[in-house]
Amino acid sequence: MRWPAAAAAVLALAGGAAGCGGGDADRGDHDAELQRIRREIAADAERRGGEPVRRVRCEPSERTGAPAGSLDCLAITDESPPSDAIPVPITLGQPYAARIDPDTGRAAWCRVTPVAGEGATPSPEDVATLPERCGGSG
Repeated sequence: MRWPAAAAAVLALAGGAAGCGGGDADRGDHDAELQRIRREIAADAERRGGEPVRRVRCEPSERTGAPAGSLDCLAITDESPPSDAIPVPITLGQPYAARIDPDTGRAAWCRVTPVAGEGATPSPEDVATLPERCGGSG
C-alpha cells in the first residue's frame, strides 16, 4: 500500500510534521522518552478532539513487519467497566503509533486514522501507510 498522491503532497509540504512528533533521547532513558511521547500524544489528542485525555496507553506493536521499538498507543478519552448489559470493558480514544529506535534513542509518534466503517475494504491505493519513523514497515 502507498500514500495517495494528495496525501503524499501534504506530507511533503509539511516536512513530515503534520500529525507527527519526535525527538532524541539517551539510549538509557527509554522510560523518560516513553513518558514524553505519552505527554505529547495526550496534548495532540486534546487539541484535535477537544476533549480531555484521561491517559495514554502504549503497548508493543503487533503489526506485521513493524520494526523493533514500535508501539501502538491509544489516547483514552472515556472508559466503561463491564456491566450486566455489556460484559466487556469499553475504551474510547484516538489511536497513535510510536517508535523509540533501540539503536539511536530517537523517537517519533504519528496520529493513526483507521479506515472508516466496519468491515470496509478500501482499494490499497487509497490507503495511507504508516511512516517508517513511526513504526511502519516503510
